[in-house]
Amino acid sequence: MPRTLLCICLAAAAAGAQSVSGPVLGWSAAPGGGIRIIYGVPGAARSATVRIPGGLRVLRMSPVSSSTLAASGQSKALVIYDLATGDTTPLDGALPSPAAAEFSPRGTSILLLDGTGSAQVWKRDSAGFSLSDRFQFTAGRAAVSDDGSAVLGDTGGALVLRSAGMVTTLTAAPVDSFTFVAGTSMPAFHTAGQLVVGANPALLDGAVQLASPVPGRVLALRDGTRLTLFDASGAVLADEALDTPASGFAAVGRPDTVELIGTPGNLLWLYDASVPRRFFVPAPQLRRFERSEAQR
Repeated sequence: MPRTLLCICLAAAAAGAQSVSGPVLGWSAAPGGGIRIIYGVPGAARSATVRIPGGLRVLRMSPVSSSTLAASGQSKALVIYDLATGDTTPLDGALPSPAAAEFSPRGTSILLLDGTGSAQVWKRDSAGFSLSDRFQFTAGRAAVSDDGSAVLGDTGGALVLRSAGMVTTLTAAPVDSFTFVAGTSMPAFHTAGQLVVGANPALLDGAVQLASPVPGRVLALRDGTRLTLFDASGAVLADEALDTPASGFAAVGRPDTVELIGTPGNLLWLYDASVPRRFFVPAPQLRRFERSEAQR
């Protein structure tokens, strides 16, 4: 889900996350800085916004967990910051101030690109994230596969795939959106009225944004008004019109689930692609949350 870097100033949203009642469903970027904690259960969820001063700037949220990629303080050194625990783990040797940073669809790899053509892939292991690969790669938008073996990049003139050290042009036509199918190194992209999943094209008109929150499935937002879920062969699994238009997807730290961003008002709309189903979270109650915290 390539997007421009998300910047959220915070120090320890975990303090709020651990003090609310009920299970935490996920986290969302709050307008003006901070984190919106989503808790409860689908269909009966609530949220609260936490703004705690600090020196962290979150660049990306993990699609499946409370981990985030963040820049720390004046040094802008990259760290993994855990929203649930407040723990901060440095990524020693990571590219500073990356021009692009992306989690893989299931959050097991991170791609970093700087403005000089340097690229790094970090992979999750038992000790956290460690540097897996470094190479030269220039792209305005990019994505990385879950196993870290493949990278997609929009060079401005073509969509290219880097795999096993080789770079292949997938299309020279303009591309709306692209991703890897979760759990695989299979690319999925939309261009010239077609959704291409691996080697399987399917007609799909309009402007399209893509995500792959579930292994073997690709979710398409069509013209901001329709959600269509495909399998890896391009077959339609689910399709629904949206009564509330959206502009794209964002990670919420919950497996199989994405946020529909750009919706009007202060509701959160989430989509669970494993069911599949769409549900909303009411507007956060910042003042009430702060009062309850003060009474503890």
